[in-house]
Amino acid sequence: MITDQETHASYTSLQAAEIAASPGDTLSATGTCTGTTSITKNLTITGGATLDGDQEGSVLTIDYGVTVTISSLTITGGSADVGGGILNFGSVTVTGGSQITGNTARVDAGGIYNALGSVTLNGGSYISGNTADGDGGGIYTEGGSVTLNGGSHINGNTADVDGGGIYNGIYVATVTLNGGSTVTGNEPGQLRAPPGSVPGCSGYPRTRQEGGRAPAVPPACARCLSLPADAPHGQGPGALRRCLAARAVTKPGCR
Repeated sequence: MITDQETHASYTSLQAAEIAASPGDTLSATGTCTGTTSITKNLTITGGATLDGDQEGSVLTIDYGVTVTISSLTITGGSADVGGGILNFGSVTVTGGSQITGNTARVDAGGIYNALGSVTLNGGSYISGNTADGDGGGIYTEGGSVTLNGGSHINGNTADVDGGGIYNGIYVATVTLNGGSTVTGNEPGQLRAPPGSVPGCSGYPRTRQEGGRAPAVPPACARCLSLPADAPHGQGPGALRRCLAARAVTKPGCR
């Protein structure tokens, strides 16, 4: 059950509550809420509930420019190409001992995929027990920032390729650990930032050595992440965000 604390209206799904809510509302969840939710307005979601994606996609998708606070929740059961738990294009704060656990990605980011946004963990929150078939078992961040405060932890996550804890992508994010926060016990390794681009590559320029040579770049990735931030004619950050969104939703082969 979801209750909007401002209007006192109740809903049987988080998506229905999100659609009806006004920006800035607080939604209180109880029990287990099953399904996936797209968040397109500034909201706080709290209440001690479990948000279970039921293997239907990213449990939460946070839109561009949207600020969301998640407090005292468990986010689990997500299964997506990228961002099993949360697919974030905005700003998300995970606090109040919330847990992001038991999510999977067929490509990257079992727990959270951060696309030029910001991710903050506060209040002893955890990202643990998530898996990715590619990079970033806990978090895959492409630009933006990742900050851990107040004894928050990223631990016990697994990636098949690299960055079991955090994978820091081509558009390198600022990653900060404060107040006893840790990134430990992840496989393989804790945090990975690629050393550079594949020589001569005009598409998605990630160095990933396989048998001593860089792998081929899928044609679907051409122009995807090679746009400089100051590119002219509207080809800057907005175009990059649109491209990242297309990759996340429709281009799972773009690795």
